[in-house]
Amino acid sequence: MQAAASSAGSRPSAAGGGKRFTIVVVAACGLLLSGHLDAAAAGVNLWTNGGPEGAVVISLAVDPETAGTVYAGTAGKGVFKSTDGGATWQCASNGLGSIYVDDLLVDPNTPTTLYAASPNNGVFKSIDGADHWAPINAGLPSSSAHLLTLDANTGTVYVSINDGVFKSFDGGGFWLPTGLEMQPSLVSGDDVTLPSALDCLAVDRFTGTLYACVFGWVSPGLSWELRKSVDGGASWDTLTLPTSAAPYAIAIESAAPATIYVATFDVLATEYGVIKSMDGGDSWQNVGSTLPGCVADCRISALAVDRAYPSRLYAATDMGVYTIAAGADQWTPLNTGIAGTPVLTVAVESADPASAYAGTSGGVFAIHQAPGCRGDCDGNQVVTVDELIVAVGIALGRQSMPACAAADGGTDGEIAVSDVVAAVDNALLGCADVSRP
Repeated sequence: MQAAASSAGSRPSAAGGGKRFTIVVVAACGLLLSGHLDAAAAGVNLWTNGGPEGAVVISLAVDPETAGTVYAGTAGKGVFKSTDGGATWQCASNGLGSIYVDDLLVDPNTPTTLYAASPNNGVFKSIDGADHWAPINAGLPSSSAHLLTLDANTGTVYVSINDGVFKSFDGGGFWLPTGLEMQPSLVSGDDVTLPSALDCLAVDRFTGTLYACVFGWVSPGLSWELRKSVDGGASWDTLTLPTSAAPYAIAIESAAPATIYVATFDVLATEYGVIKSMDGGDSWQNVGSTLPGCVADCRISALAVDRAYPSRLYAATDMGVYTIAAGADQWTPLNTGIAGTPVLTVAVESADPASAYAGTSGGVFAIHQAPGCRGDCDGNQVVTVDELIVAVGIALGRQSMPACAAADGGTDGEIAVSDVVAAVDNALLGCADVSRP
């Protein structure tokens, strides 16, 4: 499921090694010129960008069984697919054309079955791993599809459109309305009407409980609600949140039932935060404090949680990606190679929770997280004088982060004095003593 995300800027992609090749992008994936790209495999503790070249990526979906298989939905260029962890991408829009893809969904029971939601073209389905797509809009009153989610226990697929939430019991063969309908709202009693919208839609795989972030216009202002359904969408209750901030993005814990994370936005203070419930929304707690380097006006675009135990939550923001471990009280930047880049969406591998993907206006960044030794650029568990020189060179701005991502102990995209000191310590004493920073 993909939380709604708005547009963001771009930065040059991180450099990465790999083979050089020529691609020709067919019209279905946008009118891109043929050219040469450097295929960049996911870096170890370093975000790298392998494409798709020229694509604004607004949705991501990963194969839950096959590590390295990931799909990217784009703004006006259809769908792309990677089978090597984001190092290379292929057009996967046969039957879609050059459309906006707000959300992508992989059926966890049959990973070769995918669904795509387009705001102007409705819902599409592929049963062959995105090789071919076909529209599946029977029963939908409009083609304004936005968000997708699926109950893996029953096989029920849900989609949000401008008219509300619809569901299908037969894989999109026919859609039926749920009890959540979206109606235009009167403003100040005039004849002026403005549409309501859904900003998030997700289902708890343990309980089948549905959650939706509902936005509407209520005189004299705006209204956001987090709603919950325990009967497949037939009826919905509004949950009481511990804050007046608006709920707009959600992630469901895959390791524990009834555990949800919700991103909120305080309109008056222009501040973003995350709250968590471990009992299906009956009680709440804050997730960490402020994100370091991501304060007022720094948008949290989307949330994702991995399937490791203990789990880790990821937040896509205007300043990169941040993570926080279950039970921790402080967010950590995961920004080596991507610091300052606005991230529209984020996804984590199910088959390999150490691997994550970030969708940006400049394609997809990928990272593989692994324990390492501060300053050990080549991963051989020895920090040499040459590697120390490289670390200092990065700190002084004379070399780029890919030259030694392992020196960035804070994973914030910068080499600080403390990082250099720790690297010197490891050079003198060796990397075996994991009790040191």
